[in-house]
Amino acid sequence: SEHAVTAGIKKAMGFAPLIKLFGAKRIMMGKMRGEMTDRSGDPKWVTEEVLKAYGAPYEEDAGHMLKVLQAMGRSPEPEPIVPYLSRIQANVTLMIGNKPKDAVLSEAKVQVLREGLKNFTVEVVDGVGVFIQEEKPSAVIEVILRQ
Repeated sequence: SEHAVTAGIKKAMGFAPLIKLFGAKRIMMGKMRGEMTDRSGDPKWVTEEVLKAYGAPYEEDAGHMLKVLQAMGRSPEPEPIVPYLSRIQANVTLMIGNKPKDAVLSEAKVQVLREGLKNFTVEVVDGVGVFIQEEKPSAVIEVILRQ
């Protein structure tokens, strides 16, 4: 079934009581930095300013953010999306970075989209990870303008 969070986040939320005990904000910001740099082709974009912007939701109440992430991890999607893919008439372009090699989206999942969507294309962006909008925003703009 489909879930709202990745397996990694779900696993990390198992440590939520310890995270709260040892300083949720500091630990979550460190985890976020690690995820961003690990999933980037070139992590130079992960600056203190960027981390502060991405971490803004944790500023007020990191404990509440942990509760939200835990709830998301426990909640499966009420309906699978696959049966509805054929109803989508719009052009869909999936942008995938080719770095690092442990891609978030498996080829099997891409194939499901390829088979289910009528107007589907895949755009591989060289040298970036999952944060294409941060690492190479010009590539995102280029794809949008072609639509």
